[in-house]
This record gives sequence, C-alpha cells and structure tokens, in this order.
Amino acid sequence: MGSLTRLFPTKSSFWFPLILMAAGFLAYANSFACPFLFDDSRVVTNNPTLFHLWPPWMAVRSATRCVVDYSFALNYAWAGFSPAEYRLVNILIHIGSGLLLYGVMRRTLLLPCWNSQFTQNASGLSLATSLLWILHPLQTESVTYIAQRIEAMMGLFFLLTFYCFIRAAFSSHAKVWLAAALAVCTVGMGTKEVMVAAPILLFLYDGLFISPSWSDLIRKRWKLHALFFSTWIVFLVLLVMGIIWERSETISLFSQGINRWNYALTQLNILTHYLKLTLIPYPLCLDYLWPLVNSPLEALWPGILTLLGAGWTIWALYRRSWTGFIGAWFFIILAPTSSLNPLPDAAFEHRMYLPLASLLAFLVMAVYQGFGYGGITETTSRKRIRRIGFGLLAIVAVTFCSLTIHRNEAYRSEESMWKDVILKRPDNFRTYIALSSAYLSEERYAEAAPLCSNLLARLPDFSGIPIPMIETKFNNMGRQTLQLYYSMAHNNLGVIALNSNRPDAATQHFREAIRVWPGADWVYRNLGHALYSQNRVDEAISVWKQGLEIQPSDSLTHALLGVALSHNHRYKDAIMHFERAVQIKPDFWFARSQWAWILATCPSNEVRNGRQAIQIATPLIEIAQNQSPKALDIVAAAYAEVGDFSNAVKFAQRAVELSRMNKEEKFPIKTPAYTTETLLLRLNLFRQGQPYRE
Repeated sequence: MGSLTRLFPTKSSFWFPLILMAAGFLAYANSFACPFLFDDSRVVTNNPTLFHLWPPWMAVRSATRCVVDYSFALNYAWAGFSPAEYRLVNILIHIGSGLLLYGVMRRTLLLPCWNSQFTQNASGLSLATSLLWILHPLQTESVTYIAQRIEAMMGLFFLLTFYCFIRAAFSSHAKVWLAAALAVCTVGMGTKEVMVAAPILLFLYDGLFISPSWSDLIRKRWKLHALFFSTWIVFLVLLVMGIIWERSETISLFSQGINRWNYALTQLNILTHYLKLTLIPYPLCLDYLWPLVNSPLEALWPGILTLLGAGWTIWALYRRSWTGFIGAWFFIILAPTSSLNPLPDAAFEHRMYLPLASLLAFLVMAVYQGFGYGGITETTSRKRIRRIGFGLLAIVAVTFCSLTIHRNEAYRSEESMWKDVILKRPDNFRTYIALSSAYLSEERYAEAAPLCSNLLARLPDFSGIPIPMIETKFNNMGRQTLQLYYSMAHNNLGVIALNSNRPDAATQHFREAIRVWPGADWVYRNLGHALYSQNRVDEAISVWKQGLEIQPSDSLTHALLGVALSHNHRYKDAIMHFERAVQIKPDFWFARSQWAWILATCPSNEVRNGRQAIQIATPLIEIAQNQSPKALDIVAAAYAEVGDFSNAVKFAQRAVELSRMNKEEKFPIKTPAYTTETLLLRLNLFRQGQPYRE
C-alpha cells in the first residue's frame, strides 16, 4: 500500500491512467474502418522493403527512420495489408505517449524545485494536460494517418527518454534509469530527424528543474549530458548511410532548391496557424501545399509575434523560469522542419505532435494559476475549486473528443479526404490529381475525367512550349510544380482513354505526360500498357525498359515486361523479370503466377522446371485463400510437369469447380483467357497422364 500511496496520493488519481487509455480508444474507435491513404501506399502497400524481417536493414527505406520502417515490416508480418492492425499500433503508440506525458509532467511538478507547491494537484494538472493532448483533433494526422507513425513513434521515444531521465534524478537506481534513458534516446535517433532535439531539451530541463544553477549543471553534470549529445553520432551515421544508399527520404533533408529565407519567412505564418489550431482546431487539412511568401511584409505580424515569443523564451531560460522550457520545447522541436531547412512541403499538422504538449501544459498551468490568484478566498472549498476545474476539463475534453471523432470520418475513404482538402484548399492542384486517381482506382471514369480536364484548363498549356522554356519560365521553387500536375492530369486522362478502348488517345496523353515530365516512371508503365494493347509489343518492351531505368524497383513494370518478353518467346528474359518482381514484392500474385506458368508449361525444354514451378506456385493458393481457379490451374500444371498426375488431377478438378462458380479474377494486363472449357481440356490431359504445353 505504501508504494501505491506514493504513486497515487488520492483515490481519484489511481484512475487517471485508465481514464487516459479509455479516452484514447474512444476518440479513435471509429478510425479502424479507414483505408490506406495518400503516403500510406508509399510506406506500406507499395513499399518493396516491407516483406523483409531479416536481415533487419532489408526492411529499411530511410536510414534515419529505420526503427519506424521496421515496425511497418513487423506489422505486415502480423496482419498483411489490413489497415486496421496498422492503425491499432498507431493508437497504442499515441496512448503510450500520452501516459508518458502524464508521468513526465506529474514527476516534474513533484520535483523539489517547486517547494511542494503542486503536491496536492500534480496528478490533476498532469491528467488535464495529457487528456487534452490525447484527444486534441490536431493529433489525428499523427494517429489516424498510418504513414505518420513516424511522428508518433518519435514522440514515444522522446517522452520515454525524458521519463527515464527524470526518474533517474532522485532514484536509488539512478544508473539503471540513466542507462535506460540513454538507450531509448539512441534508438530514438532512428525514428525521425526531430529526435536530435532531445539532448538539447534534456540539458535545458536539467538546468531549470533539477540542478541548482546553470553553472552547477555545467560544472557537475557535463559528462552526463555529453553522453546524451553523443547520440547525435548515431544520427549522423544513419544520415551518412542514407546518403550512401541514395534513399530519397534522407536526401530530402537537404535543400530542394527552395530559397531558405522564403521558406523561413513562410514558417512565421505557419507557426501562427499552428497556434490558432491549438486553441481552435478547425479547419484541419491533410494537405495544405502552403505557398511560400515572396516578401518579408507578407509575414510581418506573424514575425513580430514569433520574435516576441522567442525573446521571452530566452529571457525566461536565463531567469530559470518554467515558461522558458515551454517556449524552448515548442521552438526547438519545430526547428528541424520549420526554420531554415527547406522541405518539399512547408506545413503539415503532424509536426505539432510534440510541440502541442507544451502549449497545452502552458494553458492548463495558466488556468490553474488563475484559480489560485483570481480572488478565490481561503474559505472557498478546495473541493469546489477542483469540481470547477474538472468540470471545465470535461467540457473541453468532450469537445476535443467529438471533433477528433468527426475528423476521423474524413479518413473513411480517399474520396472523402480529397473532397475535404479541396473544400479547404481549393488552389491545391495536387489534390485534384489525388481525387481523380481515387476515382480511377474504383473505375469511376466518368467522375475522374472532368476533374482532370478542369485541372488542365486551370494550368498553363504546355503542349506547344519547348521543355527548356518550360524549365526556365515555370520552375518557381516554393510554388506548386505546375508541369508535374499537368503531366499527372494527362496520365490520368490516358488511363481513362485506355479503359474506354481508345488506346490511340491514351498513347497521345501518355507521351505528352512524359514529354513535360520525363521522370514520371508510372507514365512509362501506362504507355507500355497502351502500346501492348495495340500489339506494338516491341515498342512496349522499349518503353517499359525506360521506366525501369528511372525506377528499378517497380515490381509491376517488371511483371509487365515479363509478359511482353514471353509473348516474343524470350522466356529466359521473361523469367528474370518475373523473378525480380517477386523478389521486390513476394506476395505479388500476378508476377508469381506468370513466372510459375512459364516454368510449368513453356514449350522450351531448356526453360521448363516443374519442381521450381511447384515451389513458386503453391503460395498462390494461400494468397488467394484457395478461391482462385487460376492458382489451382497453375499448381496442377506444375505437378503434371513433374509427372505427379494424381495431384495434377486433384487441383485441376477444384479449378473447374471454382470456374463454374464464376470466380472472376482481374489482372493488370490482358492475358490469354482461360475458361471452364480450357480448364477441362487440361484436366483431361492430366487424366491421360499428359502434361500441358503452351
């Protein structure tokens, strides 16, 4: 009982962590039905590294975010491509961070430097801050949006580092807690680049709340903090490794050609926007595509406000006031993304994941101070004051929870999200592409076409302009890349034409898209598809090879190229590309099926390999949950090739049964049709002890 009393001085505070957990699950319970969205395809569904758990570095896309990348690989090993499980992990990370924030703030308020000022109310103040932080709608982008686990996991390691460091300050097991803090901080350097702020803030925290003075901190504890600053070496090693690997996420840490000062001035406007969203979290937007300012006058008043805040922070740190740490937490954590380091996107709400904690802590403490010095007399019941405080907290918490639940609804589909963004940022051309692409994925071509046509009408007409002139005239860094959106609009119109049996029109759209934006590897894939559908196989092969030169890890293009090479009887070359596609994406059904089919049925004796075909084809049945006649047909042909006709007949019979149940299967390119009649033909061959040959 003694230990529980120390942890929870009142009966009510015993329930506080449980309240935080329940609130977190309540706020995000309606997010489990949300699909993968936007960058989720890049980090999850189209991530070729996701399928590798060993060796660990094979699962890494970005060296400086290797820990998060590996968590996605573990998620895939657990649940495949089921978004609910990925989102569950995000929610658990967020709730864990909220509990750590509660622990960090509570233990901070109980430190000796406060002279027992908050002994009775430390738990309540910490509950208020953590509850509002967990429920705040601004956090949805870091929780509901699966790709931003990067931000949430960084926050978890950041807060855990602080928690262990604080525990070490007055613990009899100080060395254990310090070792844990150092280990967590080191691992955290592999979550996100913002983690580099942790050693700086630990130093400031120690100077403000633990050490008697700044001079005492430097004289007696510099070796300790030198250890934490040494974790930057780990970050630098990861950064260099990323550059050596030429991973795009690492390279994007550096200047994109955007003017640093324009970017920094723009951040002044964005910082005030973040402050506004802290108090009034509406309207929220997934994709701002915030334009850069061209003149200091455009950021004058936000600049004055920011300078005042920064000046106050420096002065408060000098005076060793707790408000200095609030300001330092806000400015230092935002510095890597919101200062002179130009990133492709100037504003994203997930960047406020940790800085929001300091602002909410300041507001909670300000309200508390207001209760303490706002004329409340000594005869006023302490219980009454607490009831007023908890009543106010309940109102704000319910409001935030309701807004978070409502915000999660925007993530219910790509269509709902992109319509929401267009409503709030109508000049964001990127969103029109995203919405039209969402329609294309659902084969809603009639709705996608007007969006692309309207976008082209709003963009400059590049059709008659030479490329050098386009690059000179329209490469306005910091603004939207107009030629990219022009290219993507033509690409989507080409897809619509191709699916409307107008391959000539599709080819024209794809060629124009490539002319204006030659690095668009996905357009090469589509152009090759259009050419192949016109039986211009050699041209399709050439185009797909060009696409692979731009993006060698495109598994679909490898598979399509394999089909075309097989069509030209270049079976060995085809097998090479099918094998590469499966290496990149082991569950790629189409590539695996084509590879196994060639090995089982190829007319060339030099190419056929029945045993390998069985090995490659057998997983198809599991992937398709034993409901694919095509998979069963391939496995049957593979067994027939090795002379095991009993198994060949068994699988072929099941294939015929499923075919008669009208089990339809779609493929990324037109392949020779197989019907119940063709399946029966092969079944009869197997019954007669004969293998099938193409």
